[in-house]
Amino acid sequence: MLRHPVCMATADLAELIASVTSVRVVSGPTFEERHRSGQYTLFIESAADAIRDLRVALQIDPDSLAEQYSLMTPGDVTMALFAEGHSLVTTLTYIHPAYLRWAPWGADALLADPSGLPGWLSARGWEPPPR
Repeated sequence: MLRHPVCMATADLAELIASVTSVRVVSGPTFEERHRSGQYTLFIESAADAIRDLRVALQIDPDSLAEQYSLMTPGDVTMALFAEGHSLVTTLTYIHPAYLRWAPWGADALLADPSGLPGWLSARGWEPPPR
């Protein structure tokens, strides 16, 4: 059975982040693995319950991908997601107030719970930019 591309994209991200054991959140729209010490790290989180909560907060509204939104903003923070052994799984950029950017999508997706990810980030000291 073939799945719609939007469903595949959301399932692909969910499957990919299932292996995540830690996240490094950096300021700005990109994360450079080779130069990670040169980037401003807001925090690193590896507590199992926090990572589980992050997976929930990263859920998107799949219908928003069908709209193909591409916001003309670089993004506020980037999350570098790592698996065991500190191997980089992927990076995701959060665009305040409620969007997520992942390169394979080619568009920006609306978060399923617009307060979930900013709440998760704020609980760890991140302050949302004024809008």
